[in-house]
Amino acid sequence: MKKPIQDSKQPKKDVYTVEEFCRLVRIGRTLYYKLIKQKLGPRIMKLGERSVRISHEAAVNWMKKMERHRYEQ
Repeated sequence: MKKPIQDSKQPKKDVYTVEEFCRLVRIGRTLYYKLIKQKLGPRIMKLGERSVRISHEAAVNWMKKMERHRYEQ
């Protein structure tokens, strides 16, 4: 997995939208939804019926989990 890009112009956020998370970890939305369907996605927060957010902590934990998963195969 590629390292996430830290844009020096943008401060670190506490919460990301799905699109922001995908940009952060350099994956497409299609892959994100496939991972969610396989129960391999990050923890999410549902706000209302349609709004989904991913905390920075959940993003970091997900990246660590995926890194371990990749090397344990």
